[in-house]
Amino acid sequence: MKYNYLLAFLMGLAPLLFFTACKNKRYDATVYFYEGQRQHNYGHFDTALVMYSMAIEIDSNNAEYYYERGRVYYDTDKNELALANFLAAIKRDSLQSKYFHGRGMIHAEMKNWDNALPDIRMALELSPENPQLHGLLGDIHLAQGDTLGALMDFENFLQLAPENPDFHEKTAYIYYGLGQIDKALSECKKAIVMNEKDADYHYLHALVLSKMNKDKEALLACNNAMEIDPTSRKFYYLRGVLKLNVHDNSACDDLKKAADAGDADASELVKRYCPKLNS
Repeated sequence: MKYNYLLAFLMGLAPLLFFTACKNKRYDATVYFYEGQRQHNYGHFDTALVMYSMAIEIDSNNAEYYYERGRVYYDTDKNELALANFLAAIKRDSLQSKYFHGRGMIHAEMKNWDNALPDIRMALELSPENPQLHGLLGDIHLAQGDTLGALMDFENFLQLAPENPDFHEKTAYIYYGLGQIDKALSECKKAIVMNEKDADYHYLHALVLSKMNKDKEALLACNNAMEIDPTSRKFYYLRGVLKLNVHDNSACDDLKKAADAGDADASELVKRYCPKLNS
């Protein structure tokens, strides 16, 4: 047991011992870089930053060093410093897709769409076969209200990564919003086949079936969603509406639960159709 404690103690001191050695002896920049990667992988962010900074001090023209330091800043929620390092990487090597990807992703998370779009487009120009870039570009277009642009991006994503159910769901939602219900149903079914344990896929399936005036089938799909997640108020609201449509007397129970959870539309339906619950 004592040996285990000693081993753990020494492992904990390893980054400090390496840092002390680095101060006393100057290594090649790649030594600090690879140690920075190792420390980053272990979650030792402060030590990783020191290692990358020492690598940059020795070789300030290596774009990869700035990129990796930027990743550490991103992982520690220091977005402005991450952006500065990604910019430094791009200035030294403007042909690496991941540098633009990293910067564009941060801009997107900060909702700086005007800055995010050109970065992601440049990343795609350099790496057109990367499905994640198509997906991110679609999310940006969707956030901007560019539904057709998002649809094109998600379709491009699915051509490269057809086994991703989340993007079948995203595509289905867009088709649903555009009124292309048959396509929405097809994409929704694909998502469910790939992952039948996702409640949101079944919920969307219910929405689509309801739009097709297939309320009984929609009710079954909604029940599937609620078997997986019995806590979502939107599930209770939809099931309550579907039950009203098929004249199921238990509709008010679901609507009341949705209303109690803060759903204003459910509250209005309770007032209109469930007077006994208000007495």
